[in-house]
Amino acid sequence: MLFKAKDKIRLGLGIDLDPKMIDFANEKNKTIYPKNLEFIQEDINSFQKLSKYEIDITSSTLCLHEMKEIDAINTLESLAKISSRILIADYSKPKSFWAKVTIELDEMISGHYGQFKEYRRSGYLPYLASKSGLVISEVNETKIDGMLIWELRPEFQA
Repeated sequence: MLFKAKDKIRLGLGIDLDPKMIDFANEKNKTIYPKNLEFIQEDINSFQKLSKYEIDITSSTLCLHEMKEIDAINTLESLAKISSRILIADYSKPKSFWAKVTIELDEMISGHYGQFKEYRRSGYLPYLASKSGLVISEVNETKIDGMLIWELRPEFQA
């Protein structure tokens, strides 16, 4: 998402637990060479370490469905502590049978099907948002059937 937004933002900070993802992003960053993007290996739930950054928008892409419910809720709460606007791109109920099968197979192969089934059963992101004290202020479709981008805000800002 940061590479797509690079021309519209002053500074973008990409955070991931996986050092391979950070290496991938840094390699891609070298070929594009935007001076406003930075990528670090970090746990977003350690948000105190991020206090040197002024953060307008936080985002998460295809992560929450992989987490245990309590970890997903903690992550959303951490995002809300450092930003008043949160963008989440993750799975939603697919419209077509083919998209449903594709998502299910992908999750089985990737090894976190149990977490995905719980995410789906509980009601996808809207459930996690409500458990985190967040409200959905906007929903955007993507080109991928079964994936939405939700904008969340703390309840008191809705």
